[in-house]
Amino acid sequence: MKGINMKNALDLLETFTEYEWERAKKEMAKRIPSMNINEMSMDEFKVLTKYLASPDFENIDDYRRRLH
Repeated sequence: MKGINMKNALDLLETFTEYEWERAKKEMAKRIPSMNINEMSMDEFKVLTKYLASPDFENIDDYRRRLH
């Protein structure tokens, strides 16, 4: 199975409308209930996605501050 291209995923997130975000959020919440995606704003999800796509895990505190 081919891995996710995170650059493409981030680019796609930038084009999401609020309506598309609400639909995607509902689907992701069904598929991965432990992440509580249904409680995230689109901006919070973008920050999380950027963190997960980053090769530099040294700045985890910066990402946590942005989420809260």
